[in-house]
Amino acid sequence: LGFVEWPAWTPDGSHILFNAHRGGAGIWQVERSGLHVRPILGVPATGWQPAIAKRPGGYSSLVFTSTSAETKIWRFRTERPDEAPSELAPSSRNQGCPRYSDDGKRVAFHSDRTGYQEIWVANADGSQPLQLTNLRHPITEAPDWSPSGEQIAFVSQDRANRQIFVVSASGGPAAAITDEQGIQSGGGWSR
Repeated sequence: LGFVEWPAWTPDGSHILFNAHRGGAGIWQVERSGLHVRPILGVPATGWQPAIAKRPGGYSSLVFTSTSAETKIWRFRTERPDEAPSELAPSSRNQGCPRYSDDGKRVAFHSDRTGYQEIWVANADGSQPLQLTNLRHPITEAPDWSPSGEQIAFVSQDRANRQIFVVSASGGPAAAITDEQGIQSGGGWSR
């Protein structure tokens, strides 16, 4: 489950609730025996610091903290320093790690606007965003353009290991180019 914290016993002592950083964060529960670990359904992935209490009628009440943060990509025109920055490829979801192509005409970034963090490209002004990957992994990030501008390398993590993938800058299937442990961040292209 990765990093585990904030244990809280259920009122009857049969389960322990806790947060775990697996596929994001969230509140999980495990039977006292250590078997049957599962997430608490209905609690958002941002939930943490659980506390549970017994209520009249045999019910229980769960309270928790939920942290909300937005990650957006902003564009600032250096030739117009008095102009306010504007959001690039606006979305109600999180996105980040923008990288311009060598010719400066396009930008690659990761976005979870589909519910999963995937690699996207857009024109340099943020118009015409196009989803390149559909891996549905918990983490897909750190795009980097090839010198020719025809491919994008990025990092994605399905289960335990992060791997480096490559996808065409116009879309199509992504292919893993590594198969090893220890990859922590994106790669770069050699000229």
